[in-house]
Amino acid sequence: MEPQEYPLRHFMEISRSSQAIREVACSVLEHHYNYSHFGSWWTVVRRKGCNFRIVFDGKDNLLVLQRECSTSAADSWEMLGSWSAPHGEDDNWIQEIVFRLTEV
Repeated sequence: MEPQEYPLRHFMEISRSSQAIREVACSVLEHHYNYSHFGSWWTVVRRKGCNFRIVFDGKDNLLVLQRECSTSAADSWEMLGSWSAPHGEDDNWIQEIVFRLTEV
């Protein structure tokens, strides 16, 4: 894959995941992508009045789900789970995120 194709692929995958997340009554609030950090990204969604952050660590190929803590400390997140992200065009990571969001 050519270097310029990685960001395009990322946004296509995020578009697919946003549709799946919307089906479980989540609103996407924020998204950040960093090509120069191994394609790492994070997305903040709101479900049932709670904010959740989905993080992809591109260096370690790890997905993380966090819930925003209701503390006075800015940017405080509680770890809900993490798992290895599949390689390639596999949509299982989207299904896993949707499943975990419906369980909390």
